[in-house]
Amino acid sequence: APPAGEAEPEPPMPAPDPEEVAATLREGGAGEEDVAEVLAALRGDEEAAEPSPIDLRELVKSRIAEGSLLDGLDLRGADLSDLDLSGQSFVDSDLTGAKLARADLSASDATGGRFAEADFEGATLEGTLLCRADLDRANFTRANLRGAILDGAEARGATLRDADLEGAMLAETVLEGADLTNASFAKASLAEADLSNATLDRTTSGR
Repeated sequence: APPAGEAEPEPPMPAPDPEEVAATLREGGAGEEDVAEVLAALRGDEEAAEPSPIDLRELVKSRIAEGSLLDGLDLRGADLSDLDLSGQSFVDSDLTGAKLARADLSASDATGGRFAEADFEGATLEGTLLCRADLDRANFTRANLRGAILDGAEARGATLRDADLEGAMLAETVLEGADLTNASFAKASLAEADLSNATLDRTTSGR
C-alpha cells in the first residue's frame, strides 16, 4: 500500500489490440500499407511494415469483391497466380516481379503498368490493354495475348516462347533482346516495333 497521504498509482494502460486497431483504421479508409506500418510499430517488428505477397493477394481479392479499381497500387511481388482478374483496371499500378501465372487478365486495362520481371506463364491476356507498360524481362511463355494492345510498351529481354499474339497491336513496342521462339504473330501489327537482337526461331506471322 502507498504511504499515508499518497494517491494509489494508476494501473498501466493495457496494450492496444492490434486487430482492433487494424479494423478501426480500415473503417476510417486507411490503405493496407498504412495498416501494416501501424501494426509493425505496435508489434515492434519493422519487417512486418511491408505486406507479404499473401496479404497483397487478399487485398486484390477484397477490392475486386467490393468493385473497387486496382489503379495505382503497389503490388510488387504479389502472388496473383490463377486469379480471375478479367476486366479489372491496373492503370499505373506497380506489379514488378508479381506472379500472374495462369491468371485471367482478359479485357483488363493495365495501361502504364509496371510489370518488369513479372511471371505471366500460361496467363490469358486476350484483349488486354498494355499500352506503354513496362514489361522488361517479363515471362509470357505460352501466354494468350490475342488481340492485346501493347502499343509503346517496353519488353526488353522478355520471354514470349510459344505465346499467341494473333491480332495483337505492337506499334512501337520495344522487344529488343526478347525471346519470341515459336510465338504466333498472325494478323498482328508490328509497325515500327523494335525487334533488334530478338530471337525469332520458328516465329509465325501472316494475315
